[in-house]
Amino acid sequence: MIAAATWSPASFRRRRDFSYQRLAPFLKRSRRFRSWRKAVLSVVGASAKMQRPPADRGRKTDRRDAEFLARLLSTGNVCEAWVPDEECEAARDLSRALEDARDDLQRARQRLSKFLLRHGLVYDEYTPGGRRRCAWTRAHARWLDGISFGEPDDAATYEYYRECVARCEEAKRGLEARVAESAGRPRWRPTVDALRCLKGIDTVTAHAKRSYSPRTGGIGGHSGCRRREALG
Repeated sequence: MIAAATWSPASFRRRRDFSYQRLAPFLKRSRRFRSWRKAVLSVVGASAKMQRPPADRGRKTDRRDAEFLARLLSTGNVCEAWVPDEECEAARDLSRALEDARDDLQRARQRLSKFLLRHGLVYDEYTPGGRRRCAWTRAHARWLDGISFGEPDDAATYEYYRECVARCEEAKRGLEARVAESAGRPRWRPTVDALRCLKGIDTVTAHAKRSYSPRTGGIGGHSGCRRREALG
């Protein structure tokens, strides 16, 4: 990805403006530039909202990209994308880790259930009212505890799958507690509480939506186009 640099007008003399198309590797660099706000003005542009001339669409080179970004920056037509700060990016990583833990737990349970299915063991119990009991409950855990195998290899495999499920459940519970702790911090708590008022949104879901939303946690996309006077 190419950075386009140009001198600012007299009011911005001794400052350089940098324009980047939106890519994750440049977010950290943009945050570093913005920490030097007195000397550098960094702009992260949303490439989906950049209007490229039809004649340039079939001829994409580094030089043309740099010229295109410089023209947009000089006329103030760069539609900025919000750059999350380090705290918000850490909250995103925590949400991603919880999603990974959920996926790991689902895969571990799937392996265990399919192993039992190969041996003809299926959890098929019903409540006194005639409804089928759900799996992965306390009753299902008691049913798993009563299973034994005559072959030592099968017993070792079954023990391994049970341990995998237990480890994944523990990891998921631990990350859920960390997410709840993060959602209760003063910066995010008002937005999380507001999102939880919506039907079907719990603390974990509200935390994920808040960490992926611009600035104050409101649900939205880009922060809008930068409007500045053309360089002259």
